Amino acid sequence: MERSVTAYARSAARSGDALCGSSGASPRVPPASSIHALDFCTVAKPAGLQDLHVPRENITRLVDATGPAGAGTTRGTSRMSIEGDAQFERLTTEFLAEEYAAHPIMATAMGLHDYDDGVDNFNRFAMRDNRDRTRAYLHAIDKISLADLGNENRLDYRLARSCVQATLFDLEQIRWPQQQPGAYTDILFQGVMLLVAGEFAEPERRAASLLDRLSAIPHALQEARHNLKHPPKLFVELAIEGAESGVALCSAALEPFIAAQADPNVARALNETWERASAAIAEWAGFLRESLLPDAGGEPALGRDRYDYHLRVGHMLSETAESLLAIAKEELANTEAELTSIAQQLEPGSTWQEVLERRAKEHPDPGRLVGAYALEIEQARAFVIDADLATVPDEPLRVEPTPDYARATVPAAAYFPAAPFEPIQQSRFWVTPPPAGASPESMKAHSDVFRPIRILHDTFPGRHLQAVYLNRMRSGFRRHFTNSSLFADGWALYCEDLMWELGFYRDPAVRLAQQAGYLKRVCRMLLDLQLHACGMSIPDAAAELRRVSGADEASALAEVRRLMLTPTQPVRAIMGKRALTALRTEMRRRQGPRFVLVRFNDTALELGSVPPFLLREALLSVP
Repeated sequence: MERSVTAYARSAARSGDALCGSSGASPRVPPASSIHALDFCTVAKPAGLQDLHVPRENITRLVDATGPAGAGTTRGTSRMSIEGDAQFERLTTEFLAEEYAAHPIMATAMGLHDYDDGVDNFNRFAMRDNRDRTRAYLHAIDKISLADLGNENRLDYRLARSCVQATLFDLEQIRWPQQQPGAYTDILFQGVMLLVAGEFAEPERRAASLLDRLSAIPHALQEARHNLKHPPKLFVELAIEGAESGVALCSAALEPFIAAQADPNVARALNETWERASAAIAEWAGFLRESLLPDAGGEPALGRDRYDYHLRVGHMLSETAESLLAIAKEELANTEAELTSIAQQLEPGSTWQEVLERRAKEHPDPGRLVGAYALEIEQARAFVIDADLATVPDEPLRVEPTPDYARATVPAAAYFPAAPFEPIQQSRFWVTPPPAGASPESMKAHSDVFRPIRILHDTFPGRHLQAVYLNRMRSGFRRHFTNSSLFADGWALYCEDLMWELGFYRDPAVRLAQQAGYLKRVCRMLLDLQLHACGMSIPDAAAELRRVSGADEASALAEVRRLMLTPTQPVRAIMGKRALTALRTEMRRRQGPRFVLVRFNDTALELGSVPPFLLREALLSVP
């Protein structure tokens, strides 16, 4: 789960506490006595997610949920180890308690609800204090030797250090508070949607928190104006578009939520407060358009040095942009060759695009679409168990129609994992049936060749299984600091190939669809590198995307523009998949007949979605 500011803070907030005035007053933090009274070493590893429930009546329970929960079971017995573990646990517990207080929307997203009534403080002094607190935590843990930590805390230490270094990089090098105006509204929109769409509390309680959160939006955006310093024109344009589309989404989501309120006074207050909040967002968009856009013109590309640093520090990836470019070109050539080979096998003389277009016309009846997904998700789950691919915990996944308000943003299907610390773990998979009278083209994404890939990628053994394991981690620190998407995104792609190898889908046309999707991902990786590290222009990148993927001009341009806001993201998915595949091959070679696939996959998942570099270290330490 990405939580460095470039990606995560745009949606999960890394800025400040619930509004506490323009003075930039310090956020609420738990008393030190409640932190120091915790005993992290007495909590056994949970037998299942239902055992992860932590009462949250007060901040002590919130902090308890973020402790290592059982780290002492693997420690050495030396005095230095005990002292080192205790120091790391104390520093990290205090830091996370302050983080959740300072970033209420992030706390909600993580499943911690002590601050659901707050938004982040965008005051420049509060944001400076947050940065300084992060730097102070990094300096404090740097004084701890890895040799003085037990096994669990040693891994958590390295993840924590990587995560906070990435956060400081985003604040000090990328300078998102000054350069990315869209980050502010993204954070606030997420704060609204978490309370509207979430099911962690009764609607009345969420409505009360939502009233406070909506009331804080106008002041938050006023504060944000003072932070922006000559942002790139592209980022300003995207922020204006995002503000307008975000208001439309929140308005559509709020309408049924408000209508369902039992108390008409609450419903009226919500309507009035949202009107004021949406007016403030419209004023914000006007400020961007009239005051910032005319003089905007900064460089949106990350640059080669910062690109390499971001991958090395935030994701522990040793490759440079130069070597990654060669990898991307090799992957592109290999994938195009396989697509051509499969197409000739299916329909000699036809291009792979022509074959895929014809095969994508077969699909379930639209009226039975949700049921078809639910059945095939269960079939994928059963296959993973029967093939001994991975151990599958008995955790719920609800398959349901996409709510009406979200259908414009979820045109086909989407997976939403449960929050890491939510007591009741309920993940959801939304399916969007086409509207009445829609063209047959609208069912293409649900076709018999594309649907199986989406299912295994997003559910079993892909993203859902990975999220279930992460949320079961006995180390609450790891649930927070699993900052790199290198494993999570790579795992889902790794599973696409693995399920083909094991025979889950045998139709070559499905493999064709899978490789066509992979080709688009590789193309995004190549363009991401060329845009951010090689100076490629946006029009040239859009033209290349059209050539490779067949996207229309408007879609290609929109996708390339979005790539400028998410540097390295396409690289992480491809490189994570390659690393997992290579590590499995290496372990099979080293262990010979002792190699067991389910043991390899379970170990990878049980470590908590750590970057493959750390996974490799852990696996190669075992004979």
